Amino acid sequence: MPLSVDARNVLRSFTCAGAGLEDDLTGDEKNHTLDFLPGGAPGPEDPDRVGMVIASRWGNGPYLVLAENVPLRQAWEAITARWPSTIVPGIARDSSATTRSISSSVGRGRP
Repeated sequence: MPLSVDARNVLRSFTCAGAGLEDDLTGDEKNHTLDFLPGGAPGPEDPDRVGMVIASRWGNGPYLVLAENVPLRQAWEAITARWPSTIVPGIARDSSATTRSISSSVGRGRP
């Protein structure tokens, strides 16, 4: 996750139309976004790349790693096709999804 707030804010992430996703995974009462790292979800004209999907508090930690080593365009398309409002339905059908919590300092400063 980029260290700069400005750099985090330009990443293409899933926000459920700006409402955020309810955390039904850990029970945290704060809403989250689904972030695609590195670099955000690829746009339609961008080349696909492999990375991870995380849930964050609008770019801030703690981070929940939901899937690793996945094609980010495929992950984006699967998530936006379901339009989940909670974290679990956002990852439930992805058999490669692994969930673990990492501290907010892990990955900071790396684009």
